[in-house]
Amino acid sequence: MFKYSILALVLVSGNAFAAIDWASCEKIGHDHGTFTTSICETKDDCNERFSDMPDDLARCMARIKTPEDCEKEVEERNAEVETKNLLYRCPATDTLISQKNAEKVHANHHLVYDNGEKINIDDLIADTENVYVFKATAGLSGIFGKGQYYVVGPADKDGLFMSVFPE
Repeated sequence: MFKYSILALVLVSGNAFAAIDWASCEKIGHDHGTFTTSICETKDDCNERFSDMPDDLARCMARIKTPEDCEKEVEERNAEVETKNLLYRCPATDTLISQKNAEKVHANHHLVYDNGEKINIDDLIADTENVYVFKATAGLSGIFGKGQYYVVGPADKDGLFMSVFPE
């Protein structure tokens, strides 16, 4: 039992060492919502996809929205993305610098500053005093990024410029 207690202590303290001190970070931007009315199903879409499946066709038809309701849903989804997918500027620490240079797994081309101006990723990468951390909790990034965040760093050969770092 003592052996497992020591192992647990080492793992917990290792994770605490790697954690970001969010209090020292400043929120500077967010992900710009890119949902459009194409997310809403239409009668033609339903008929095309489910013409041979009456139960699925009925469910699809029940989800059809008016143009006004569709616009409202798009606005709500974009607002959620913009308030929950955030970009932070954090002081450069050894841990964050190592993550900045780690293998890249993601790219986000819709980041904007809080004033709405598009972010130039090259400027973030060139900054040697800070490291930029993207945390997503909404939309597709939120679904696939639960329990992790991304550190912006030099782009790889595929154009990816974010490395994943578990919380």
